[in-house]
Order: sequence, then structure tokens, then C-alpha cells
Amino acid sequence: MTYGVPYIGSKNACAQWVIDHLPPGDRLVDLFAGGCAITHCALLTEKWPRMLANDIDSGPQLFYCAAHGRYRNENRWISREDFFKLKDTDPYVRWCWSFGFDGASYLYGKDIEPYKQAVNEMLTAPTPRERYDAYRRYMKMLEAAPEHVRGDKNQRLIELERLERLERLERLERLERLEVSRLDYRDVQIKPGDVIYCDPPYRGTGAHYVKGFDFEAFYSWAESQTVPVIISEYDMPGDRFECIAERERHDHLSATNKHRKVTERLFVPKTAQNSINLTNDKRQAI
Repeated sequence: MTYGVPYIGSKNACAQWVIDHLPPGDRLVDLFAGGCAITHCALLTEKWPRMLANDIDSGPQLFYCAAHGRYRNENRWISREDFFKLKDTDPYVRWCWSFGFDGASYLYGKDIEPYKQAVNEMLTAPTPRERYDAYRRYMKMLEAAPEHVRGDKNQRLIELERLERLERLERLERLERLEVSRLDYRDVQIKPGDVIYCDPPYRGTGAHYVKGFDFEAFYSWAESQTVPVIISEYDMPGDRFECIAERERHDHLSATNKHRKVTERLFVPKTAQNSINLTNDKRQAI
């Protein structure tokens, strides 16, 4: 099962594991929702009557639009120039046309871009005749192409595969349970009965979106909440947070070593109020 939309650091691979360890409540608040893998997985359960997917970036907006069929007929070719012009205003461009889902750099290198565009034309041409003509142009280009291009057996464009992933989200039901917002986590209104899931930037990973994140302020915010708060991280201050579950997985945040294994952990604050709220639910989850 694939959850959510393309997004760097997505929880797609461990979404069900996370959901299994969250307590039930009136509303699930996916506070750093990113590509909404957790929100998507949660929508397939009856654990929470309502859900809020929030992120300061545009991932939840992309997820919401995809689930409502906005990308049903999407077939644009996004050039390098288009990408940098549109990425800050168009979530589809930002996440589906960026390298490694980083939202910052263009999907293709300059040397490969013309060939990928030619394949795009071949796959999206409206008539059989136009598709055949585009195929002939592409094969002509390949005659003079570098070896690494001619040896690429994967003719299906990466961005079209991502688009199919967005189109599959249209099958989601009961979307009236879902709200999305684009707020700083401190500005989200937390209500009695909420369960807060946090997937903040991971400290020490070196990812670009970690820069400027105030970890100490986040720790204090989490400790101050009076509803259950469950946080995904590799490690957190042991005197302030308790690990309630862990599992080993491949490091999806590494651009150079995808085979490196890390230990994903779930933490809760040790503050008295949170301990009271989580005691029974944590036993059920684990």
C-alpha cells in the first residue's frame, strides 16, 4: 500500500505501524503532515471521527486536491524554467517535479531533460498518429544520445508514475472527515479530545528543512499540551521524553546511502498531565 503524496521524508513505509501505536480520540491532528502518509492511512480506519492535516509547507494541499480529483487530466510537461517559476505556488510542481521529493531542485539533469520531454510527448499525445510521430522523433534523438540515455530501459517517466499515484487518491472516501491547514504548529488550535501526532524535522539529519527549526521550543510546546502527544524521531532527550515503540528501517532521508538502517522511534512527553492521558491508551496501542 502506498500512502500520501510524493514528499521528502515521507512516513509511507511505516504509516500503519504509526497508526497502530496512536490512541483513539475525537480528532487526529497530524501536525507536521508533510505528504500526508499518516493522514491517508488514518482515513482508512475508523479510529478517529475527524482529522486535521497541517503543515507549514504545501504537502497537505497537494494531498487534498488529489483526493478531490484535481489532477485527473494533468499532463503538463514541466521544464526546468517552469519548475523554478511555479514551485512556490503550485504544490504539484513543487513535489512531483523535484529531485528526491525535496521541493527545491528540478527532477532531471540538464543532459537528460530533452529525452524525458520527448518521452512525455510520446505518452501524452492525444491521438495515435501524434503518439507515433512523437515516438519517431524520440527514436531519432536516441541515435545520437549518450550511452547512459540509450541504456535506460525505464521508458515510463517518473513524474507520470507519481501522477498515477495522485490519481489513485481519488478513491478515498469520507473526505468530509478531513480538514487541511497551513500553519505554524504553534498556531494550530488544539481541542479537548484531540490526539496529536508529530513528525517534525529530525535533529541532526542535515536535511535542508531542519535549518531554522527551534527544537527546544518544540520540546517545551509538546510538554505543555494536555492531550496525548506522540512524536516520531530517532532520538529525544531521555529526561523529558519516553520511547513507547521502535522499529528499524532504511534511511529515506539520506540522498547518498539508501541502504543505511536507522531506528525509528515514537516518544511521548514525561510531563504529568501527558502521562495521565496516555497511560491507558498506550497500553492498548502497544
